Amino acid sequence: MDSVTRLPTASETYFTVRKSRHGFDIVMATPAGSKTLRTVIGRAGDPITAETEARRIAEIQKRPFKRGRAS
Repeated sequence: MDSVTRLPTASETYFTVRKSRHGFDIVMATPAGSKTLRTVIGRAGDPITAETEARRIAEIQKRPFKRGRAS
């Protein structure tokens, strides 16, 4: 078993903040082909709180935070 199989790299998952009807969502986004998969992991009433929480979660999970248009 001396052969090494190189697997394709995983998609770059990042955290961001998006405006929603009920405030601001903390979103985990994963680019997947022509679409981006978005998973809402939290919600805050104002953009500053949402961005602070998203940055904290991104730091814990060692993933990047990307500032979106809503923040």
